[in-house]
Formats: sequence, structure tokens, C-alpha cells
Amino acid sequence: MSIPQMDLNRLKPILNYNLRPLLKGAFSSFTFPFGETIVFTMVFSNISKVKNYKKIFMVSLFIGGGIISIATIRNILILGSKTIARVYFLSPMSISLINLGSMLQRLEMLVAIVFLVCVFVKSSICIFAVCNGISKVFGFDDYKFIATPVSLLMFCFSFSVYKSTMEMSSWAADIYPYYASVFQVIIPLIIFIIAEIKSRNSSSKIVTK
Repeated sequence: MSIPQMDLNRLKPILNYNLRPLLKGAFSSFTFPFGETIVFTMVFSNISKVKNYKKIFMVSLFIGGGIISIATIRNILILGSKTIARVYFLSPMSISLINLGSMLQRLEMLVAIVFLVCVFVKSSICIFAVCNGISKVFGFDDYKFIATPVSLLMFCFSFSVYKSTMEMSSWAADIYPYYASVFQVIIPLIIFIIAEIKSRNSSSKIVTK
């Protein structure tokens, strides 16, 4: 439905400002949203019946990445780079330009509904991961009783984390990629190396015995 609003010339010029903006955008896309999939490591630890969860994870990652790529290209073709640089929420604005007669207009409400559903699912997975992690650190048998206080803390923190949309956008563009990479790459990598060393040491002790 957005095809009548698209213009292929809005994709040009490609690499007009050398590779630096491209690499910065790739790093930003890696941390958000792809790097955030590290949270599923806490979900997979509670899954015992699904044997091939790695394949499911990779297929889902490629499907999600494809959808995000298509949506990004659509926004560029409809809005253009100059408009995108001035707009905070691209998809609602792109969808609002759809005009197919008097029946299909102002469809950005559908985007808002999709955003609400996705945010609810994402928040639920993050809360589950946090509760599961807290229960493992403190040796609790069940994580469910932690869900309510964690949810209330998240709800209260959401009111003070950003003062405005501009501050949120500045944080997401300039600070969050470097902040998140510590939790998404460095700390998991350190934990993985330590776990591998302990696993090899324990297996070597078993062999010697």
C-alpha cells in the first residue's frame, strides 16, 4: 500500500559520506535490536523439551532482521534521508502517508497497536530474564515471586529515565551502543570463557581419575 508513495531516487547518493556513517549505523543496529537477543540465553536455560533451539533462534533472527530491513528501506523510499534525519518515529509517519481512496487513510494507528504488542512481549521476556537471573544468583528455587517487585521497579523507573523524546533519541544514538555492548558482548564473552575453562578443567580431572 506504500508503493505509490515510494521514490527510488531517495536511496541516492549511496556512500556519499564514506564508510564512517555506515559503520556507525551498523554498530548501532548490532546493539539495538540484534544484540538484545542475548536476553534469550536466560530463556533457553528453562527450555528442556526443544532440542534444536539454536536453529529456531537463528531462523527467527534472520526473519526479524529481514522485516526490519524491509521497513527501513520502505521508510527511506517514502520519506527520504533529509526527512528521516528530523523525525523520531519513522514508521508511523510513513504509514500515515498511505492514501488509497476514502477507505484506507490514517493507518498509523495500526502501527501503534503493533508497537504496543511488541513492547509488551519484549518487556515480558526481559522481566522473565531478570527474575530468572536473580533467582539463580541468590539460589532461589522459584523466580515467580520476584516478578511483581521487579515489574513495579521497572514501572517506576520508566517515569524518570528520560526527560523528553529528544533526550531518549540522543541517548539511543550516541551513548546506548557503547553502554549496551558491555552487557551484550563483553560480559557474556567473559562468562563464556570462564565457563569453558571450568568445563575443560573438570573434564580433565575426570579423565585423570
